[in-house]
Amino acid sequence: MSNVETHGGWPAVLGALIAGDDLTRDVARDTLSTVLNGDASDAQIAAFIFGLHQKGESIDEISGLVDAMLDNAAPLQLPDGAIDIVGTGGGRALPP
Repeated sequence: MSNVETHGGWPAVLGALIAGDDLTRDVARDTLSTVLNGDASDAQIAAFIFGLHQKGESIDEISGLVDAMLDNAAPLQLPDGAIDIVGTGGGRALPP
């Protein structure tokens, strides 16, 4: 798995965001992979998230972030026929 150093390190990634440039899908994926692997400081994580937000996330950036999350997700071993019936709570439904 690649990491942020493959793309010039944190200065290059954060510099691109500060300049208002969109990251490629690969750069976004590898940067978030670095974060998820525990190889980023709190300041680097905050700067990355803030930079994306301030610039506005592109489709390629979001796709790369999703790729990183899926690459780092732990698969669940479930029995056949298992279904997820739990909601997020976002509907704010109250019990009767």
